[in-house]
Amino acid sequence: MSYAPPPQFSGYPQPGSPQGAYGYGYAPPPPRRGMIRIVLGILGLLGSILVLLVLPWITGLIGLVVDAATAEDSIVATGTETVSFEADSLGIYTLYVPADEAATAACAVTEGAWTVSAPTASTTITVEGRSMAPVVDIDGATSESVTVSCAGASATAVSEFSGTGGLIGAGLGLVLPILGGLFFLLLLISGIIGRVRSGRGR
Repeated sequence: MSYAPPPQFSGYPQPGSPQGAYGYGYAPPPPRRGMIRIVLGILGLLGSILVLLVLPWITGLIGLVVDAATAEDSIVATGTETVSFEADSLGIYTLYVPADEAATAACAVTEGAWTVSAPTASTTITVEGRSMAPVVDIDGATSESVTVSCAGASATAVSEFSGTGGLIGAGLGLVLPILGGLFFLLLLISGIIGRVRSGRGR
């Protein structure tokens, strides 16, 4: 009667052998995933916070400069020595006179509860082919008809400063880093999820 010989013990696996004990196959644990996304997400969030603190001021300032440079497109009234216009309580107005007369012109409100102050604008504009320089800002808080007289000026022009460019610039400076921050937050979350899942499979 014949019989099969028992299996022979082949010994313990040598270091570095791809097989485990007793010849069973050994699979190395899968690599942990998600670390790159976690690092990029953290760095991106920090960068977005820094940009959020700085960018609105820069873009807002650029918008204000653009508003000031385009003041000649916002002329609400023109006159000779005296000019009248309908003032809005939320408006910001600047009065211009010919550039060669700006140094000697003396302006004052003669009708309305508004007052004049030193101009915030410094750039000259062109009105009806003539170079005009800012001499006063017209300040007030009521909507009414305002008349300003400028002794020593042969022409006057009132420009309304809307501030729209500054608001749009500041808004863009807020929205862009917030959107970037949301993107990097999602990247960080996906990296953490990938890290946890790869750890469970070890």
